[in-house]
Amino acid sequence: MRAGTRREGAASTGEAEAGADARTRRVEVERAVVELACRQHGVVGRSQLRALGLADDAIDHRLAVGRLHRLHRGAYAVGHPRVPRDGRWLAAVLAAGQGAVLSHRSAAVLWGLADRDGKAVTVTVPAWRRDRPGLCLRSAALPDDEVGVRAGIPVTTVARTLLDLARFEDARTLRRMVHEAEVGALLDDRAVGELLDRHRGRAGTRALANVLADRRLGADRTRNELELAFLELVVDGRLSPPRTNRMVRVGASDIEVDFAWPERSVAVELDGHATHSTRAKFERDRRRDRLLQAHGWRTVRLTWRQLATERATVLADLRRLLEAGSDGAP
Repeated sequence: MRAGTRREGAASTGEAEAGADARTRRVEVERAVVELACRQHGVVGRSQLRALGLADDAIDHRLAVGRLHRLHRGAYAVGHPRVPRDGRWLAAVLAAGQGAVLSHRSAAVLWGLADRDGKAVTVTVPAWRRDRPGLCLRSAALPDDEVGVRAGIPVTTVARTLLDLARFEDARTLRRMVHEAEVGALLDDRAVGELLDRHRGRAGTRALANVLADRRLGADRTRNELELAFLELVVDGRLSPPRTNRMVRVGASDIEVDFAWPERSVAVELDGHATHSTRAKFERDRRRDRLLQAHGWRTVRLTWRQLATERATVLADLRRLLEAGSDGAP
């Protein structure tokens, strides 16, 4: 074989090997893109694609042929444009750049403190930038302890989210969000206290502090103190004595209630500070209330704050319930 032929054969073999290596690399990149999207609710960022080895022209080609779909500038859905809500949120964070986190009302929905997000996703970024279509950008230099991750999405902590929203939400909405945080075991009193001290004088701190102070009223009272306070109310109001910790038959179940007037089908449950310490207990209490009501009972839930600050109203409501009660036990 002539030398030229050998050189040509070697070149052809090298080209084939190089072509095979390139195809292997493309397969690996495609697999990495899919795996990344699967971890990120179906979305990826341009900077992430670059880190995987895709050049800008390769990214643009994927956009042109429909393998990527633009959600925001620099953030894309992989394969198809329909992504879940978590994907929409993460795409907004990716589009906002380094240091961006989901915040405000969007963060509240992600944490389960609110039901509805705004039309635009709210994201906090380290330095001021203009809003973009579909993005509401807030600027703040957030310390590490005011940022967390939920469902793989960088987000302000529950404490910081509440503080941010305290500037914009009314007291009733803020109280509801604090309640949801408590029910979900997401509220860290120490973290919130430190945050309020750190941002003293900032808009919203007083509103949040007032809601928390109202929530803590009676938190240091024991269960026995709460029960005694209710019994004092009954005696002072000259109501008939209730049965204490009474088991009542409801359908096929026996249910224990704190106080009961079986002959009137009226039950009173006392909610202390720790009553809703877990979501499971919250759900059990509501199931018990539903069963009682389905079998003709009327259940009243009272807190220490109500016994301390709404005494006359609580007494009047109880009297009306007892006077309207049935004459026979259920």
